[in-house]
Amino acid sequence: MTRPDPRYDLLRFGLAQDLAQTTTGRLAAGLRRDAAQTLAALGWWASGKRLRGRMRLRALIGDRVKWRGDGPVLVAPGPRGDAPPDWPLRDGLAIEASGDILLVAAPVCRWPADAAARLTDFFAARPQCAAAVPDAVAFGLPGVGDVPVLSPAFDVDHWLALAPAAPALAIRRAAFDALGGLDASLPGAEFADLLLRLAGRDGEAAITTIDSVVVGWDARGADSALDETATLALLAARLELARRHAGPDADVALDAAGAARMTRRPKRWPAVTVIIPTRDRLDLLRRAVDGVLSATDYDDLELIVVDNASAEPATADYLARLRDDPRARVLRDEAPFNFSRLNNVAARLARGDVLLFLNNDVEVTSPRWLRAMAAEALRADVGAVGAKLLYPSGLVQHAGVVTALDGFAGHAHQFYPGDHRGYLHQIATRRRVHAVTAACMAVEKRKFDAVGGFDEAAFAVALNDVDLCFRLDERGWRSLYLPDACLVHHESATRANDRARAESARWKAEKAALAARWPQRMARDPFYPPALGRRMADYALPRVRRDKQS
Repeated sequence: MTRPDPRYDLLRFGLAQDLAQTTTGRLAAGLRRDAAQTLAALGWWASGKRLRGRMRLRALIGDRVKWRGDGPVLVAPGPRGDAPPDWPLRDGLAIEASGDILLVAAPVCRWPADAAARLTDFFAARPQCAAAVPDAVAFGLPGVGDVPVLSPAFDVDHWLALAPAAPALAIRRAAFDALGGLDASLPGAEFADLLLRLAGRDGEAAITTIDSVVVGWDARGADSALDETATLALLAARLELARRHAGPDADVALDAAGAARMTRRPKRWPAVTVIIPTRDRLDLLRRAVDGVLSATDYDDLELIVVDNASAEPATADYLARLRDDPRARVLRDEAPFNFSRLNNVAARLARGDVLLFLNNDVEVTSPRWLRAMAAEALRADVGAVGAKLLYPSGLVQHAGVVTALDGFAGHAHQFYPGDHRGYLHQIATRRRVHAVTAACMAVEKRKFDAVGGFDEAAFAVALNDVDLCFRLDERGWRSLYLPDACLVHHESATRANDRARAESARWKAEKAALAARWPQRMARDPFYPPALGRRMADYALPRVRRDKQS
């Protein structure tokens, strides 16, 4: 049987979907979907309100996904049909030594000529690092061409689902030997298993990525490299890998694309308090509240609505009736709007073990969304859990937050089609991110209290969620994006109104406060490789150049 190569399989995730639509075609689709809103957005653009018009159009028709960026050029050794003389490749996976460092690679890989020297220096400067995953370029992928495979920082959740790596890794010989090497019983998942075992022994910090060494990978004939038998073997290995490492409290299955999907089962389901701040907008509030109280499958549930000086009689009548529900409480607050303070006040009164912060413009579309978020929030290493949020048009609004976008933060894969799997499957799999939005965020109450909640003074309106995630992460509680919880964010495009008023003193102060408090985190997002585009978190890939001299 031909040995399956999992990296071929990985490249098919997300890259085969054709998104090269023309602007005219996307506008036509938007008009069919919502003609009134599309025409209104075009009117804003024509009248000079271009930022508001552009954001609304993107929410309605999507933004063209860019597979070629304007940033750095990625240089990798091109395929030449024979192995470099310094790195003879054996049948199956190649394991070659460079002093204390082992290079493990698929047989179609080519290391740069100076890889050994670079890796020696890299590991010498990082004594705590036991393994490194290089970036790669897949040359000649059928139907796509040359595609960079840029590895985000190592993350157990993402690796359990997919093993999103280049087809090679470098590892210290001592660590490799201590772990017993590669497990031949997991054909196609050996790299992932090795690194997951290393992370279990030494922690995720022992594994890093290295973008100063780019591996060339000959993907020509990739579709024919996996026959049906080999594909089934690879999928079976991925499922077994996830079962071994997921733990006893998780049910594991493969999704339609072959990625592992986990459903956690806590020994005891926690009490959850859902907190919704609002000011009038009864049309939005009623839909959000009905979704929580009537369309959510969760037993031990409390709802706190924080009424921030609503003035409309219809809103007052609705909130008065809502008080009759024993699961619901209404808090009245007359002070000027301060998102952080409103949520903090409710959090102090909450009886739930888990807090679920929810905007009043979010619609529940699946009954088990809260179970998924609460189960993840209970994990000892998890702080904030964020949901997959879609615009009403079906396009992605939030799939995690990316920082280091020209000194700012943005939503990952924003305006991608909602059913797209994303670059390296990142829309469709749970994964660690730098931050998540508080439009729908779960966090264990004890952890929220331990870091002092939202910062009311520095981040009254915006960026409070990013700051909270960073403070949680400093305590060892990481942020997690969870596509299993998918909701619709109806008015999220109005957040652009806040940015349209970007000259306001408040907005400038909050943006400056985030940059001053977290300069390193705002300069580098470990889960968004530096070679990607920086104007938006749209995963615009760098240009590729083949190095024929390697």
